[in-house]
Amino acid sequence: YTLSGKGFPCSSDHDNKNCAWCTTNGYQCVQDKNTGPDSKAGSRCQNGKNKNYCASQQGDCKHIPSCDINAECKFKAKVGRYNSYWQCECDKGYSGNGIQCKDGNGTLSLPSNLAVEVTLNVINEEYTYPYTDGEFTFGEKMEALYQEMGTVAGSVCTSDTCQSTYNQTEQNN
Repeated sequence: YTLSGKGFPCSSDHDNKNCAWCTTNGYQCVQDKNTGPDSKAGSRCQNGKNKNYCASQQGDCKHIPSCDINAECKFKAKVGRYNSYWQCECDKGYSGNGIQCKDGNGTLSLPSNLAVEVTLNVINEEYTYPYTDGEFTFGEKMEALYQEMGTVAGSVCTSDTCQSTYNQTEQNN
């Protein structure tokens, strides 16, 4: 009843994507020391009819929010007499399993609150005389890049928690 032991949001913590992805009839086991992601056998699902195995939650997107930002949770099938199975489906123009969607260029969707770290190594073969410690000229193109990074971050940020920073490290050889 488990499609994958990882990659699906946990029923107890939707931000934790380290839990089991269940089949149509599967129920995601509670995230405890016996059946959670940190247990010996890892996160898993059970048959909905066997409620004695573990405390559980129906493992579809209607009961555990899991769809990509470019996907929708849609009804897929009637399961038994009283239950329905819902599955994430990527929006038009996107492809994937609904939990992860990508556009026509193959770029994955990313949540708007995702932190991105960029590391850039610049080697300057110039020597400035007289040298003053702590003074390193970026040059016209680096200054333009730094300004552009700040502009992009400024237009994307919608709260005080979003920031654009630049750290400069000099290495003298």
